Amino acid sequence: MNEVGFLIKRLRIVGKGVESAEVPFTTGLNVIIGPSDTGKTYIFQCLDYMLGASKKPKGIPEAKKYTSCLLEIKSYQGDYYTLERSLKGGAFNLYESKIDIRGTAKPLKEDNKGSNESISDFLLKLCNIDNKKVRKNANGLTRNLYFQDLKRYCLIDEERIIEENTPVRSKQYTEKTFGENVFKFLLTGQDDSSIVSLLTKDEVTNKKGKLELLEEIITALKSDLKGQTSKGKLEEQIKKIDDAILSFKKDYSLTKDIFNRYETEKNQLYNQLLQKESRINTLIELLKRSVILERQYESDIARLKATFEASESIENIEIFNCPVCKSDLTNQATVDTESIRLAIKKEIEKTILLKKELKESVKLFDNERLLLIHEKNKLQRSYDELIRTIESEASGNISKIEKQINYFLIKKVELSKIQSLFIELDDFEDKKKKIEAIIRNNKEKGCENNYEKISTSILQPFTELMYSTLKAIKFENLGKSVGFSEDDLDFVIAGKNRKDYGKGYRAILYAIFTITLLEFLKNKPYKIGFILIDSPLNPYKPDESTEGKISRNLANNCYKYLHESTNDQQVIIIENTEPPKCLEEEINFIKFSKENGFIPKQ
Repeated sequence: MNEVGFLIKRLRIVGKGVESAEVPFTTGLNVIIGPSDTGKTYIFQCLDYMLGASKKPKGIPEAKKYTSCLLEIKSYQGDYYTLERSLKGGAFNLYESKIDIRGTAKPLKEDNKGSNESISDFLLKLCNIDNKKVRKNANGLTRNLYFQDLKRYCLIDEERIIEENTPVRSKQYTEKTFGENVFKFLLTGQDDSSIVSLLTKDEVTNKKGKLELLEEIITALKSDLKGQTSKGKLEEQIKKIDDAILSFKKDYSLTKDIFNRYETEKNQLYNQLLQKESRINTLIELLKRSVILERQYESDIARLKATFEASESIENIEIFNCPVCKSDLTNQATVDTESIRLAIKKEIEKTILLKKELKESVKLFDNERLLLIHEKNKLQRSYDELIRTIESEASGNISKIEKQINYFLIKKVELSKIQSLFIELDDFEDKKKKIEAIIRNNKEKGCENNYEKISTSILQPFTELMYSTLKAIKFENLGKSVGFSEDDLDFVIAGKNRKDYGKGYRAILYAIFTITLLEFLKNKPYKIGFILIDSPLNPYKPDESTEGKISRNLANNCYKYLHESTNDQQVIIIENTEPPKCLEEEINFIKFSKENGFIPKQ
C-alpha cells in the first residue's frame, strides 16, 4: 500500500471550566453506536467541520460551554498533526505534533482564497492530490480540485446515504460535469490540467473584433510602406550608415585628441603671456615710483644744503639783547653749528649715494621691461599662430566630422522609422495569424469535442471489485455482476438500479460504493485513506416490516467484511445497530448511552 493519505486519531472539544469531550479512533474498523441525543451526529459534524466544512457543528445545549475543537490525524507515513479551530468558525491552527504536545502553530485558511495555504491544500498534499484541475463544463473549462470536492467519497451523512441520486456526483446541475470528472479522476488518476478550454461565444466575438481591427491596421501600414525599399535592403542601408558613423566617430576621436593638444598648448602660451604682462606692469609701476623717489632725493639734498649754509650764517651774527623782552642773550647757551654742519654733510652724502643706487636700479628695471616686452611680443606671435592653426585645422575638421555624423544620424532615424513600421507590420500580422489559429482551432475542437466520460469500460475494474464486495457480504440475489447505467451514472445490482431500492438497501449500497472506492484506491499513488459513514446499516427489527430494510444478517456480514478487509485503512461507522458480539473486542467499539454520551455530564 502506498504511504499517502491520512487517518483520524482523536477528536476533542474543549472549553473553559468544563471537562473535555473526546473520542479516539484507530486503524481498521471503528464503530460508534448509541441512542439518539448522545452526540453521534455531533461527532460527524465536528469531523466534517475540522476537515474544512464552512458549516459549524449544530449548537446543541450540551456543547454550549465548549469553544474549540481539536482533531489529531496521522499520515500513512507516520507523521502526526493536530488541527485546532474555534467552534465559532474561522481559520485553523496546524500543529505538527500529537494533540497533547502541541508547539508552535501554523495558520491555515478555512477557504481557498488568496495565495496562503489553506486546510484544503494541507489535506490534499497528505493525499498526494494537490494541484489538480478538473473539467467543469463542455467547453473544457477547468477549476482546481479542493478537499471539499472529495468529501462526497469519504464523509457520508445519514441524509445523503439514502438519497436516490447517484453516489458518483452531486445532484446540483452546475456541479454535475465537475462531480462526474472528479470521480473519473479518482478512477484513472488523470486530471484535466492538459485540457485547453473552448472559447465562449463572447470570447469568439471579441477575437473576431480584434481580427478586424488588426486587418485595418495592417492595410494602413502597407499603404504607408508602399514604394519604400524592401525590409532587407533597408537593413543593409542602416548597417552601412552604422559603419559610416562608427568610422567618423573614430576620425572625430583622433581629431579631438589633436585639438585637445592644441588647446593645452594654447593655454600654456596664454598663461605665459599673462605672467609676462603682469611683470611688465610691475616694472612700469616701479619706474614711476623711482622717478618720484629721485625727485624726493633731490629735494632732500637741496634742503640739506640750505641748512648747511644757514648754519654758517648764524656764526657771523652779533649777539644783542632780545628785541621782544629786552633780556640779555649773552648769557644764553650757544648753538654748536660745527656739529650741525658735519651731520648735514654726512646726510647729503648718504642721500646722493641713494640717488645713485636708485638710478642703477631704474636702469636694471627698464632693461628687464624691454626684454619682457620683446619676449611677450614673441609669445603673442606664437599664440596668434596657434589660434589660426586651431581654427583652420582642428576646429574645422571637428566641425566637418560632426556635420557628417549628424547627417548620417538623421538619415538613420528616417530609415529606422520605416524599419519600425515594417516591424509593427510583422507584429500585427503575427498577432492576426495567432488569433486566426485560435478561432480555427476552437472551431475544429468544437466539432471534435468529445471529452472522455465515465463509461462501463472505465468502470469495469471498479464494478468488478464492487461485485466482489457485495458477494463477500452475501448481498441477496446479487447475480453475476454489477452493472453501470451511463444514463443515470449509477450502479445496477441484480438487474435493478440502485435508486430503485428501498432506503435500507440504498444506504448499504452507497456504503459498499464508498468502501469499494476506499479499497480501489488502496494501492494508488494517491488516496484519502479513511471513510466516515453515518447510518449505513439499518436492519429491520423482528416486529418491523421488511420492506426497504436489510436483514440483520446482511448488516452483520457487512461488519465482518469491514473488520477483515480494512485493517490497514480506516472505516468509521456511526450507527444505531450494534456490530456482532464477536467483533466488539476486536474493533474500536464505542458505545454511548443516555448517561454516558460524547459530551460528559457537567
